[in-house]
Amino acid sequence: MPHPHQMLNPDPDKLRAARAWARAYNTSDLSELAPLINEDIRYSSMWVFEDLCGRADYLTYLAGKLSAISGSTSVVTAEIAETRRGPMYQMPEEPCVYLSQVDGDDINEAVVLFSTEKGLITQIHMTAIPVPSTVFRTGEIPGKEFVTNHRDSASAIDRARAALLAHACGDRFGAPLEFVCDPSVRTRHVRLGNWTDDTHMSLYLGEAILAHGHGPLEVDRFAQAVGDAFVRWMHDPLTPTTAPGNTCLAGMRNFERNRDWRTSGIASSDGCGAVMRVVPLALAFSGQDLVEAARVSALITHAHANAQEAAVAGAWLVREILDTGRWASDVVEDAIQALEGPWSRGGNVADSLRAALAWVQRGEDWLDESMIPPGDGGWRSGSALGLAVAAALRWPSALGMAVEKAARIQGDSDSVACLTGALLGAALGTEAIPRDWLETLPRRREIANLADRLLTLRTATAATPSPARPLVVIADLHGHLDLFEQILETIDRYDSQARIVTIGDYVDNGPQIPALLHRLIDLKAERADRFFPILGNHDLALLCALGWPGDASDAGWYDRWRRRYWNAGLGTPKAYDAHDLESFERSFPLAHYRFLASLPWYYDDGQYLCVHAGLHPGPIEPQRINLERKAMPSERFFLPDALREKSLATVDDPSWERTVVSGHTHLASQPVFFGEKRVAVSATSDHGGGLLAVALPERKCWRATSSGVSEVAIPS
Repeated sequence: MPHPHQMLNPDPDKLRAARAWARAYNTSDLSELAPLINEDIRYSSMWVFEDLCGRADYLTYLAGKLSAISGSTSVVTAEIAETRRGPMYQMPEEPCVYLSQVDGDDINEAVVLFSTEKGLITQIHMTAIPVPSTVFRTGEIPGKEFVTNHRDSASAIDRARAALLAHACGDRFGAPLEFVCDPSVRTRHVRLGNWTDDTHMSLYLGEAILAHGHGPLEVDRFAQAVGDAFVRWMHDPLTPTTAPGNTCLAGMRNFERNRDWRTSGIASSDGCGAVMRVVPLALAFSGQDLVEAARVSALITHAHANAQEAAVAGAWLVREILDTGRWASDVVEDAIQALEGPWSRGGNVADSLRAALAWVQRGEDWLDESMIPPGDGGWRSGSALGLAVAAALRWPSALGMAVEKAARIQGDSDSVACLTGALLGAALGTEAIPRDWLETLPRRREIANLADRLLTLRTATAATPSPARPLVVIADLHGHLDLFEQILETIDRYDSQARIVTIGDYVDNGPQIPALLHRLIDLKAERADRFFPILGNHDLALLCALGWPGDASDAGWYDRWRRRYWNAGLGTPKAYDAHDLESFERSFPLAHYRFLASLPWYYDDGQYLCVHAGLHPGPIEPQRINLERKAMPSERFFLPDALREKSLATVDDPSWERTVVSGHTHLASQPVFFGEKRVAVSATSDHGGGLLAVALPERKCWRATSSGVSEVAIPS
């Protein structure tokens, strides 16, 4: 039986035609295709009423089509494939092109078939795919053979999310193959089920990172959080069903007994259980904090030098790809150099990575388990990371193919595949993950939400600029993009490097909600180091109606949101041409949902803590931790006081170690309230009073209305 990525009938003329046509679509360069077009070519499509005849007309049409695509927001990919016979569809086995076009949340697919004569293309036909099994994709995407810089093709946020999602997808694909120790592993059918301990432990590690919170790494506090999380993992009823590793279980039994993370790890084990779970670390930490966090998170279960080195190198590789958008051999060479220098714990993981680079140069179609030290197929940490690096470098633009190749080894298939997925997810983004893998991934939204929360944590730690730069807090926006743009221009004139915090409530009760969310998403990408939007109660009510943090929408919350949050005629669904929960689910863009779900519930620079409604008197830290964890009240239909309680607007506790800044409440008597440790900006945009912003610590205030922006006097 042939491997799925091997063609049954690689007709050379049709394969050449498919590659030239696909390259034209992927690069907008017709130079390879044009010489292959016959003078009397006929082009037909099931979506076009009349056929197009003649070489000149077809090339003119195709050039216009490609120009329109390049000027749009659509993501179009042409991949080499082969038609296959099915029980109901007798398509000939021949090379073709699998064509996908992604527009927002919509994905359209087609297959392009070719007829040739004497090496020239005489007919091109584009049609729908009758049954997925009748088209087998090879992973070859002409014109996109090498990963160089993906920052332009997928946002940093999307690539970070993809690193964790593709990790779970790889884990899941490899799970049924993990203990297949014979050549049939290369051809055996894979039935996708649940993921394994690789993903399960990663989720718990992510929760530990969130429990540690923002700020520089505090090693003891972080290690205790990891230990506590992994003890919960050990006792989770799901754990026995995920094939947990013996070393991880033994290490956590030690930690549960003695509470000492420095001695709980198994010194004799360099199994891959430490490196398999590092992706959440790469989303939250950077620099030396990342190196130390990876080492500590490994040590708690695996005390062997190789396990610690692999965890550090694996986490660093994912972080480096996310930061630079690059995935290439020189990135691995940098890791090797560090492993032989400051990262060294006396192990030999550098040898595994060096062997991976050597294997890639051979250009082979299957991973060679014996070539990557220690040659055991990924059961130990060095070979697991080395094999994953080899697969990701060998097939850098085809995530699905690389993951499958990584899984089809005689060894630890799920761990090698999940690491491969993480590396290429970080480079390529979510669009590179096979659609069926992603759509059927268990707890997909929870995994994506964890990635977003970890990114938010990193924004609050690594990306938060010095408080020496002015902080401008903008009150509730409520769909008023026009007023926001006026305020933004005013701030840029005031100080182009000022930090900006929008205090939440972007939805409901305003005229430009979709456009405002689009603008905020763009602004977050453009000014990641100085624009910090946080969540408001209206935004959270919307998320709850759509089922956050789970997957199923909530009719009760939708009704609560409709009755308690909308001004007459100004509910958010109307802005998306929706009239009920079902139509709103269909019309609300996934990008808008993900943006709101990813927002932190507060911003804290050490001098000012910004939160939508305010805080209760008393210590800030317990309240901040609840905001960090996005903890919801136990009562149904209640939101956290810090986001919705209007009585907190002027609560001022002189014992607070920093000043609390909020919006949310309409202060009828004054535009801004100043207390000893309190600032409240009046929420006036949905009360006809314009949009307010205040600059701190200068206490300069502006109001934007339809008539323009004016400075507002603040009593001293």
